[in-house]
Amino acid sequence: MSSKPEFLKLISSDGFIFLIKRSQACISGTIREMLNESNNFLESKNNEINFKTINAKLLDIVCQYLYFHEKYKNAECVPEFPIEPDTAIELLMISDFLDGKKLKYVLK
Repeated sequence: MSSKPEFLKLISSDGFIFLIKRSQACISGTIREMLNESNNFLESKNNEINFKTINAKLLDIVCQYLYFHEKYKNAECVPEFPIEPDTAIELLMISDFLDGKKLKYVLK
């Protein structure tokens, strides 16, 4: 069994590539399952995920939030994660797809 790379590529619908720590990406239940080798998804072999319906602007916010979540996961005082009103609905739908219960909490 090979060791898993520390970083993972997330590719937006408009072709932008985001490198993110695997531990941050796996906050998402959907991404965690895609990367689970026992599920035999291509994403786990290629170490990259193409999001055909998520553009770079929104995927950037998702990546920022995943970083934010890992940074503050054990903090007693967590600052507010800013979300612009014009992206809130789309981010809520993306969060639902990504099984991001923690992101949904921020959007409420």
